[in-house]
Amino acid sequence: DKSQAMEQKSLLEQQINAQNEAIRTVESTIAQYDGLIAEKETEVAETQAKEEEQYALFCQRVKTMEKVGTVSYWDILFGSSSFSDLLDRASMVSEIMKYDNEIMDQLSATRQELQTFTRTLYQSYQDFYGQVGPAAQRMKEVWFFLIHLFEGGERHDKKMRRLRTPGEYEAVE
Repeated sequence: DKSQAMEQKSLLEQQINAQNEAIRTVESTIAQYDGLIAEKETEVAETQAKEEEQYALFCQRVKTMEKVGTVSYWDILFGSSSFSDLLDRASMVSEIMKYDNEIMDQLSATRQELQTFTRTLYQSYQDFYGQVGPAAQRMKEVWFFLIHLFEGGERHDKKMRRLRTPGEYEAVE
């Protein structure tokens, strides 16, 4: 009877050790994910700062155009005083158009990068948690810290706080 109890105790200790090892493995995995999430949150902040800088450049360009007045590219070209002046102005208009397009392309690419990142992060949370509910809640937490980086973030923050279901989060995202 005593040997059977010792054997049962030994078996229980083995099971406890196996469970403790499983817990350590899960804790290690969680720590790895937390580290990756922290890295990605930093990347998001940097990308958002880049997007804001690009948007500010674009706004500055629009404001400059408003101050100067509504001068079209045609006005610039037709204001030429000679053929060589026309060629110089055509080159200048080409450079301005190229610059404007580059700013818009960069802004669009940055916004696409942010959107791709948030979708990937959300999918990673779904994979990790195995459910959309905790994944959506975690994304709301991420946005709570990042929303102030966006122009008009307060308005979006109010929207995020009102979300109650994963479907509502996915519709906003």
